Amino acid sequence: MITVRGIDAVEVLKSDAFEVACFANSYRLLEQRLGLDFSSVIRILETMPLALNGAEHAARRGDMIRIIAEARPRLFAALPQIVAEHFDALSKPGRHDLVADAIVPAVHQAMGVVVGTDTGLAVDTMVSQVLDVGLGVAQRVRMNADLAGLISCLRTSSQMEDEDRLNSRLALVVLGREPMIGTIGLALLEHLQTQAPSLRVAPAHSGVPFIARRAVTDVVVAGEQVCAQEFVRCELQSGDAVLDKATFFGSGPHMCVGRVLANDMFQALTRYLDANPLTGRWIEATTRQGAVFRGIDRMIYEVTPR
Repeated sequence: MITVRGIDAVEVLKSDAFEVACFANSYRLLEQRLGLDFSSVIRILETMPLALNGAEHAARRGDMIRIIAEARPRLFAALPQIVAEHFDALSKPGRHDLVADAIVPAVHQAMGVVVGTDTGLAVDTMVSQVLDVGLGVAQRVRMNADLAGLISCLRTSSQMEDEDRLNSRLALVVLGREPMIGTIGLALLEHLQTQAPSLRVAPAHSGVPFIARRAVTDVVVAGEQVCAQEFVRCELQSGDAVLDKATFFGSGPHMCVGRVLANDMFQALTRYLDANPLTGRWIEATTRQGAVFRGIDRMIYEVTPR
């Protein structure tokens, strides 16, 4: 798989010579070969925009955007309390994991506001792994069970809702949690490492640094031959730089639908830390690069007495 940046990434995303891969078919083959149930994984792979093409992609994005627009006033009102609740614990002297103790539960609660219910997911549940081709069978089985529980929770919370709207809420949870945790976490880590007086106006790193496309025909990209069915990885942040946009959330029809949620939460955290600066030093952090999402697993911070 080649990686393209800048204008080459933009051109790939715009080109009709590329499409997203149908990951659901891989799970259907696994079901047949192993005799296991992956119906919930298949459902999300047939639902989220990252795995859809053309009109289906546009329709799903449109419905997710409507859900966000409806929920955003509620989230904006709730965010100050959400951030304070989870970051106030860091005022106690000692060592804290900012990811597990503050960022993850805050994002989890915020996403619950967006989709209208506490999803019941454990804080370490990584349902975004649906796009990770390197998972073992046991991990795939657990993920299918997690997704089945999530679907049941969303259905119970709104029994009058049609299945298509439920699918859009499901996609928001799966695509929303990990990127937001990564975006907020990486921005906070940079803030602590540089000892800047305040967080940036907008986060400087994205939890979704790239997106892959599959060639539907033989094509030349950035001077390299790409054969039909081969993948090309597009760096979103570098592509946006070419478009002279102060964002890394993609562009045009590929722009991240949750960018406003990430920015709202980032601004709420900025206001909180401006009023309640952390007193101490960061000790260590562990970041990771998954199949699609860039994340941060732990960020140890030692709080000293004020």
